[in-house]
Amino acid sequence: MQITLFGMDVEEKVHKLFVNDLKRGSGFENGKKRIYDLFKRNLTKSETIKLLKDEYGIGGRSTLVYPEGYRQGHGSKGIEITIETGEEKQFTWSQVYDELFNLIETGEYLEGELEEVLEGR
Repeated sequence: MQITLFGMDVEEKVHKLFVNDLKRGSGFENGKKRIYDLFKRNLTKSETIKLLKDEYGIGGRSTLVYPEGYRQGHGSKGIEITIETGEEKQFTWSQVYDELFNLIETGEYLEGELEEVLEGR
């Protein structure tokens, strides 16, 4: 039996929140541009992951906006998403890399904000 939350599978909801959170960038000024630039350099996956860890550092953020309230924490193991019902999922830095790579390659990472991000606004 799958657990559903507002008509959406919990795993699907957590993944959607994870992807949307990645699209916000690291939370630091111009962090989204720095992340985008990492993927445009000729680096290995492990080199990029090390730099992603440095960009994100240790910390997190949260939102209480209903029904999408969630908490995101990031540290040495990766990014953890916890939804308002208490379910949580840890995404490793390798998974973060893979998702970011996909978002950047498909153009979804900078959707509608390419010029602003690239200009550092």
